[in-house]
Amino acid sequence: MKARYTTGLVLAGVLLLAGVVSGANHNYNYNRYRNNYKPQAYPPPVKHDASDKAQQELTAATSEQTKAEDGLASIVPKLRKEFEAAPAWSSAQADLKAAQTENDAARAPVLEALRQKPAYVAARDAKDKAEADRNAVVDEPTSTAEQRAVAATAVLNAGTVLSKLESDALAANPQAVVARQKLLAAGVKVQTLEKEFDASIRNNADWKAARKALDDATAKVASARTALQQAQAKEAQAESQREDKVRQIDAQNRAHGISVSNQ
Repeated sequence: MKARYTTGLVLAGVLLLAGVVSGANHNYNYNRYRNNYKPQAYPPPVKHDASDKAQQELTAATSEQTKAEDGLASIVPKLRKEFEAAPAWSSAQADLKAAQTENDAARAPVLEALRQKPAYVAARDAKDKAEADRNAVVDEPTSTAEQRAVAATAVLNAGTVLSKLESDALAANPQAVVARQKLLAAGVKVQTLEKEFDASIRNNADWKAARKALDDATAKVASARTALQQAQAKEAQAESQREDKVRQIDAQNRAHGISVSNQ
């Protein structure tokens, strides 16, 4: 009985010793594995040389565009000065001014006589009342949009009646009609010269060159802006890929008991 008990103790001791040895071997192998692990290097920071260069090119192109705009704008005043110094323009302006004076002189007595007539006085009073009513509606905080619209329409209608009385009176006066026709003709002459000037600008060699310079500069700005956007997008993608790689390395380092650095 005592021999059997002693044998059991010996066997237990052997098993315990075997476990200790096994655990020591496991720790040895783990530490050996851990000590042999070499952390991967973090990828280098993403360079922004491409976007920096693209930004510089965009800035230069924008400056060139502004210069081209100023160059084009400086040509028109010069051409305009030459145009207005021409006898044809001076004559047209003098005729327009004379026609305006004659028209004003012809209208004045006709309208003065009209203002004394009861129909005109009534129409003018109606317009004044419509304006007063509209102002009251506008000033009233509780007025509706429909009420404001009705009041505004009343003013418009009253003004139309008054204008028709004036135009009818002027149309019935031969002198006023002739003066009006002269004024219209003088105005058409000035407008024709203006159109000719606009056409001459686009046929001017200096203006054409300046226009082309501006078009080229504008195209360069658009191209530079596109290049900058593409460079920024490419660098942003590289930044995202680098962050993914850093996370992978950090995960591996943590798995081997290595502290993680901020990269």
